[in-house]
Amino acid sequence: MQGLFHFLADAKYAQEMKSLGFERIDGDKQWAMAIHDVSLKFARDIKAENLQGLDTDKLIAFKIHV
Repeated sequence: MQGLFHFLADAKYAQEMKSLGFERIDGDKQWAMAIHDVSLKFARDIKAENLQGLDTDKLIAFKIHV
């Protein structure tokens, strides 16, 4: 299947992620997070593990490798 689509970044998603401590989520980063299904629930669950050095890129990596 093929076709044309447009991804629209959600400012609320980026704002909620920032409140969890995940910053610098521009449109491209949010696109990557959408492709890998990095939900707010997933971010909250990973954040609750109290991992050291957790940032947005590591959050995406966790989702890819889980």
